[in-house]
Amino acid sequence: MTIVPMPSPYVEWRESQGFNLEESALLYWKKDSVNVDEIKIFLESQLTSNQDTLFDLNFGVECINKAFKQIYDRGNKDLLEFLIMIFSTKNDFINATEYALIGHYQTSMVLLRSCFEGQLRMIFNSIKAKEEKFTEILSEKKWPTNISNRRVHWEDSLNLDKPLSLFDMCVILDKIKMTSPLKNSYEYLGIKELNSYTHRNIDKIIDSESFLVNAVKGNKFDKEKLRVIFDYYQNYAEFALIIMQNAADIIQPEFQPILYPDSEVKSKFPNYRKLTIDRLYNLN
Repeated sequence: MTIVPMPSPYVEWRESQGFNLEESALLYWKKDSVNVDEIKIFLESQLTSNQDTLFDLNFGVECINKAFKQIYDRGNKDLLEFLIMIFSTKNDFINATEYALIGHYQTSMVLLRSCFEGQLRMIFNSIKAKEEKFTEILSEKKWPTNISNRRVHWEDSLNLDKPLSLFDMCVILDKIKMTSPLKNSYEYLGIKELNSYTHRNIDKIIDSESFLVNAVKGNKFDKEKLRVIFDYYQNYAEFALIIMQNAADIIQPEFQPILYPDSEVKSKFPNYRKLTIDRLYNLN
């Protein structure tokens, strides 16, 4: 292999990490010396002037982790297993947003759509695994049920040959009130917009940073595109808290919510805050 010229400090830095000269050269040639645009965009995305107006991803992660800690401390095995199964893919959302931090905005949007689909299927998979705990809410609807003049069953979401669409899954979760107080979780999660990226609508192709005409100009930081993606994560975090609280109220109802709605939680997650109030009228 040809050893490409590298700055001496770079070689020393990589050697301190345990990479030999040949490995360092490969990293420099294939990665670090060709990702200048990504590095510049990442640095710009971290500026305080940009971060202050965007949803704090760490806050979302922290809220979900606090809710999990509260549930763990309750000691209910069924509830803990149910939620661990549901949110076993939660890190996928962070991974998807990280692409946006280096300027791959469209890639991030495509991945987010896949993340939401996986999340919804895991919810139904978890309901199936703990079906005896959800008998009451499932029995409130006659299955199959009507959705847009079609007859669908909630278990169809787990059909490997012809699974339910994201729209159908959202409607069913709304019908059985697992997403309460949301009235239209499909709209709330912005799935229709994400579909336009995944299915490569022409306007999204032309606007993409990977579109040849745009790529020739070089990739640049776009605060509004980053904001949209961070907003999707904000909605995911609130959606996760809503699912967790509703599941907890079914499996192990307690007066105390899984996450106390302090002023910041109220501000960032108004739907979750509404749930913490509405649920008090339903607890025995």
